[in-house]
Amino acid sequence: MPLSDCLTQSDVASIDRDFFGAYPDRAAFEKFVDPAKFELLTNVADGAMLQRTGKPASKKIDWFIGMVNDHQTLFPDRTSFEKPVFDYVKGQLRGEEPSVENGRATKTFPKHECVLDVTYQAKGAQCVMSQRLSNLAITFIKQKHKVKLTSVEVFFITCPESKAGN
Repeated sequence: MPLSDCLTQSDVASIDRDFFGAYPDRAAFEKFVDPAKFELLTNVADGAMLQRTGKPASKKIDWFIGMVNDHQTLFPDRTSFEKPVFDYVKGQLRGEEPSVENGRATKTFPKHECVLDVTYQAKGAQCVMSQRLSNLAITFIKQKHKVKLTSVEVFFITCPESKAGN
């Protein structure tokens, strides 16, 4: 992998500022999205259908932003994400061959390593009408000198309604 395709701390600062600064913002999604590779991974029927039927990235993004805006009770703090997770291959910049054994993930930016992708995970959510957000993850890579949004994962699980008196 060329060094130019490694994410830098400056790239991460740009994501924080330009993508998450006004999240969820259509213009920010358009600035970063890789239309050819963007994936919407979800267990919500409408969103899953968009991915399965090969709809364009713009339709998937419209659906996701609309869902976040229309269901604010499921996304109570829409801008609350944990520290990002950086994935890299230990020693790749020093000529190590990529393998499962040297793949790493960390919440601190690794020095002297080639960061392959960065994933932002939403903080935990509460149970609303028997549903809870179980995963919201947004992943970026760098390819051909440009930071690109490659996927949004949004999954819900059922949760028991709390009973009065418990």
